[in-house]
Amino acid sequence: MRVDGVTDGPFVDAAEVVVGFCVIMAADSDEALRIAGTNPVTRTPGSGVEVRPAHSGGVVRAPRG
Repeated sequence: MRVDGVTDGPFVDAAEVVVGFCVIMAADSDEALRIAGTNPVTRTPGSGVEVRPAHSGGVVRAPRG
């Protein structure tokens, strides 16, 4: 999400830009984009945030051998 709208990419290499990250809980991608749009950096020309899906949580166990 950027000041000039939402894009599907391309994304820059993470080593060049990542300053931090936030994990949010949202019902769907529309809600996640609405929440991301409240970040002040989205109003700065040339800046933006990425919204990516993540695992929904829960316990992940290794298979028994």
